[in-house]
Order: sequence, then structure tokens, then C-alpha cells
Amino acid sequence: MKYPRILFILKKLGIYGNNGQPVTSSGLGNSARFVMEMLKSKDFETDLVYVNDNNDIHRETVKFNADIVIIEAFWVVPGKFDELKKVLPKVKFVVRNHSETPFLSNEGMAFGWIAEYLKKDNVWLSTNSTRMFSDA
Repeated sequence: MKYPRILFILKKLGIYGNNGQPVTSSGLGNSARFVMEMLKSKDFETDLVYVNDNNDIHRETVKFNADIVIIEAFWVVPGKFDELKKVLPKVKFVVRNHSETPFLSNEGMAFGWIAEYLKKDNVWLSTNSTRMFSDA
């Protein structure tokens, strides 16, 4: 059985350490790594990359030959998925929400973007809790 190739994409934090290298350790990164390692233990081919912005998604998806791309958190403008569908029609994109509803309400664009994501047939929304799932 051939499993889909799954790529996790996180946006770089824009924070640099004393050595001048970007800081890539975060709760989102840790969460993605945990899921990635679990999938690897089940024989899925997975990878995790950090990108500058949503313009890097196409390059990284093609480079890994991903079937499924998991976007960690809300940082990709909804219109970008329309562009990606034109050049990557078979790729499924999952936007992974890490926030509960009360916290998400502090993000001005979040609910509007969620509504836009759900209109697209190449984008799915994933939640990290049953409470958020039932709220959605």
C-alpha cells in the first residue's frame, strides 16, 4: 500500500538567535514534529519545513512531491490556495488550527479566513481539540 507523502509547513518566526540563525523552536513546531514522528512510525513519508511566507509553499510542495500539505496555523491568505490549485491540482491542503475559540476570537482575520478556506475543495480545516471541532 502506498501512503500519501505528507509535508508540514510552518512560517518562520522572524526571530533570530545569538548565532544569527532563525529560531525554529515553537509550540507549533513541536506539535507538528510529534505528529510527523507518529506518521513516520506508521511508514508514512513526511517532512517539515519552515518558509518565509506563502509564496514558498509551491516550491516546497514540489520539492518534496507532497500529496498532502499541512499548514500549521492561520498565516496563508485564502486566495493563495486558488493559485496553488491551478499548479498543484492533486494536492490536498490542511490548515491546522491550534487555538480554542475564545483565543481565536482575538485574531481579527481568523473567522473570515476559516469561512473562505471551507469554500475551497482543495482545503480542509483541522482542529487540535474536540471543543474547537464542535464549535466549528
